[in-house]
Amino acid sequence: MNNPEKIADLKKVIDNIVSSDAINEAKKIMVELENIFSRNSDFEKLDHSLFNTFNDFLVSLKFVLLFKLSDKEIIDLIASRFDFIFNNPDYDLYRKIRYKIASLSSLEERDIFKEKIRQALLNNKMLLGTQKITVSGIEHDPTVSAWIKDYSIKLGTDSVDALKMSEYIVKDQNTKTLTPGDKAKLKILFNFFEKIKISSIEYPAFEENFVAILPNQEIAVVSGGRLEKVSQETVKAARNISFATYQEKTSSLLSKPASAKASPTVTAQAIQPSSTLNELEQMLKKYSESSLEYKAISQEISRLKRSELKKTQKIDAKK
Repeated sequence: MNNPEKIADLKKVIDNIVSSDAINEAKKIMVELENIFSRNSDFEKLDHSLFNTFNDFLVSLKFVLLFKLSDKEIIDLIASRFDFIFNNPDYDLYRKIRYKIASLSSLEERDIFKEKIRQALLNNKMLLGTQKITVSGIEHDPTVSAWIKDYSIKLGTDSVDALKMSEYIVKDQNTKTLTPGDKAKLKILFNFFEKIKISSIEYPAFEENFVAILPNQEIAVVSGGRLEKVSQETVKAARNISFATYQEKTSSLLSKPASAKASPTVTAQAIQPSSTLNELEQMLKKYSESSLEYKAISQEISRLKRSELKKTQKIDAKK
């Protein structure tokens, strides 16, 4: 178990799982890690450093599978391991949490769960910065808890717009000693806190995603309580992606042995995932990160990367 090369390889695998959001692979490895912990009750005493390494691996996998965890497990992770979020800025915590919230049928239950998440952040003692900060005239260690309290006191408990949030991060007396990296982490924290403040009772469709066809026949997506029209270019790109996927499956079927009934004169050009990925990544550069187009294309890129990862793992398994 204490083999540096194997541990390094495992870290690479888990990093890939996190970046590609590979749910099935995360499940398999998490089961193996949990078995290691259950079989070695004295693990932490015997090798504290290795225990922490494996525990970090387990935490990473739990964040990938966040929507499958119990409410208590989610709350505990947010209260004690928000460092994962800061160290993985591309990980979308709210997207994962939203799946969990949407699974709760009662709007009251959703708000209760959100309140527990807010309290978990208010109890979070993780440090963000190196200098003490002043909250209501009293000096505090720069913990996640202290930052949220100061932010809420100065900007209020209602929804805070992006401009006021940015002004706080850039100009507030407490933030002046923060590095650019710490300020970026503070923005991640506040953005998540703002979303989790929104009441499901007041905005019942906030956690839902659905497509709507408008009276003028335009297509729109309702996401995060907002209605966003889908551009014709995005609709066309989505259709092309769907057609490419269809062609790839058809090509696979047609390449089966001659016993298949397909006519030998029929051919189909296989779609190369890497080629499709490159095209999508180039297209992604045309849009801002907040746009619907960016979100839609990003999701498709993640799906294709997961598909390629699975194929690679199957090839490696055969070697």
